[in-house]
Amino acid sequence: MAQLALHQHGKSRVRLGRVWREGNVHHFVEWQVHTMLESDMELAFTDGDNTGMTATDTQKNTVYVIAKRMQKRCTIEQYATALAQHFVHTYPRVSKAKVWVEQAPWKRVQIGGIAHEHGET
Repeated sequence: MAQLALHQHGKSRVRLGRVWREGNVHHFVEWQVHTMLESDMELAFTDGDNTGMTATDTQKNTVYVIAKRMQKRCTIEQYATALAQHFVHTYPRVSKAKVWVEQAPWKRVQIGGIAHEHGET
């Protein structure tokens, strides 16, 4: 009988915008997130049973949920770590989560040499 050596599946190019409000100052980031999960899903291939598989739409929605849960401004590394830990701790069949995050280069608008409180370009 054949054995599945490795199963991984993921979701790529999830576009995410996040704003953190600190008083009158708003901080905006735009990230593109890619997830890849390694999981024990041999039964999906041998028996047609995908019970416990973390679907790609679930992965996409989780990208948004974890970003919303990040109460304070964070780095892409902090966010990626929180997202990966969520997948591994929440889904029993997931043994490893890989997360890549790319940040778009937004800059705060300057008006008369002063940074605008919530304007980005």
